[in-house]
Amino acid sequence: MQVYRNLRQLQNKYFIEPSTSWPAYFSATPIDKVLDLVAESKRKEAMLLGKSKASLIAIFEALQQQPPFELEKFVITENRNTIYSLIDQLIKKAQKEVIIMLGDASRVFPDYEESNRISKGAFKRVLTFRAIGQDNKTNREYTRRFMKTGLMLANFENRYSKINDDNFPCFFMADRKELLIQVEKDSIGYMKKAIITTNQALIALASLFFEEIWKNSELSEITLQHQQQQKKPT
Repeated sequence: MQVYRNLRQLQNKYFIEPSTSWPAYFSATPIDKVLDLVAESKRKEAMLLGKSKASLIAIFEALQQQPPFELEKFVITENRNTIYSLIDQLIKKAQKEVIIMLGDASRVFPDYEESNRISKGAFKRVLTFRAIGQDNKTNREYTRRFMKTGLMLANFENRYSKINDDNFPCFFMADRKELLIQVEKDSIGYMKKAIITTNQALIALASLFFEEIWKNSELSEITLQHQQQQKKPT
């Protein structure tokens, strides 16, 4: 299983190419193509950082001019079950909006049925969900499976980011008031350590980062299909 996980990760990064036959045979991608892909990925990251520079400087300057924020809550946990429980609580407490950013949904939510249960309860309260996932095959398959359950598409918008980085940020935010952010993964990629806080400085920075990535991300095919259906005359 570890071999297959590693092969999938290499395939998502285009370092190897599978055959169309079954069982699949994997071969290394030509080195010139790999270098082109890496160069293109870094170029996009540099462009994104350049676009975000002015906004980041502005918010840092604004934070420096304000009085120190009162630290209402700042909790660190290293227990995976506790982390999932905190995510559940955060979503349950949200009144208007939940924003999510993650690299690999199958690693963040390994228990699919549990994530489905949490989401169904939130959709019944008509929350707005916006989610950014890393653009890879695993995330696209997870999203398709997730949306096939019949959850309300009207208040769920999903996008994919082209940023290809093992340290892709992972966090959850409720109503711009509470933030849970992953700070460490285990050797397999599951959440190992997380911080949950109501500190407004961290929330403001995470919000700004999310919006910048959101503007430069691609709509998921399911969200796009739903929006096109909504535009059709009835």
